[in-house]
Amino acid sequence: MEEIPIYSVSSDILSFVNTLSFNSTPLILDRKIYHDNLHIEHHPYDSDADFACIRTPYNADAFKLYLSKANILDRYPELPFKLQYGFSLGPIPSILTSYTPDDPPYLLQYSKIIREYIDGELILGRFSGPFTKEQLESKIGPFRSSPIQVAAQVDELNSTTKYRCCRNLSFKGSMDCSVNDLIDSNNFHTRWYTAAHCAEIVRISFLILAYDSINIRHRNHICPLLFFLRLAAEGT
Repeated sequence: MEEIPIYSVSSDILSFVNTLSFNSTPLILDRKIYHDNLHIEHHPYDSDADFACIRTPYNADAFKLYLSKANILDRYPELPFKLQYGFSLGPIPSILTSYTPDDPPYLLQYSKIIREYIDGELILGRFSGPFTKEQLESKIGPFRSSPIQVAAQVDELNSTTKYRCCRNLSFKGSMDCSVNDLIDSNNFHTRWYTAAHCAEIVRISFLILAYDSINIRHRNHICPLLFFLRLAAEGT
C-alpha cells in the first residue's frame, strides 16, 4: 500500500480556522469507518491529462484541517483523501467494448438547454472535449455512456422553470444491466434520518449562524454554514 500523503494547508485557511470555536466534547463514533483500502490507483491511461484530471470545488486540505480542529477526523478519515484522488465506485467488471446509446428523441425540444449546459461546464473546466468515440477510446479505453435526461423544476412563487441536465445511470438499453446495477450498494452504507432529525439540524444551524441563511427549495437544499462553506471554497 502506498503512503497516504500529508496535506499542506495555506496560512489563510489556518488563520481562518483558528478563529472558529469548536465543541471540545468528544463525540461518540456512531458509524462504521470504511477505509476502502485507501491507495492511489494507477491505470494504463494515467499519462493522459484528461483521464488523470480530478476537478472539484472542494479543498481537501481545508476539509482535513476542519475535521481535525473539530475533533471528528476519526469519523471521516477517508474524506480528504477521496476529495483529492477521487471516489471509487468499487469493484465493477472491466469494460471490454464501448457502449454509447442514443439520447431519447424527446430531448430535441431541450437542445438549447443541453447545449448551454455543456458549454457552461466546458468553460468551467469540468468537462473535456468534445471527442469522437475513437478519440475518447484512445484517451481512456473502452467506455460506457448513459443517455442525458432533462428534469424541469417549476418555481410557482416566481412563475419560472429551472431545467437540470442529468445522466440516466439506470438506463440498460441493449445491455444486461445499467451502470447503477454494477455498483454494489453494500459498499456505500447510508444512514437515514427522520423529519424530526432534519428539523433539529435546521434549528441548530439557525442558532449558530443567525446571520446566515438556510435555503430549502423542493428536493434541492442548500445549507450555507459559513465556516464550512468558506473552507470548502478556499483555493477555487
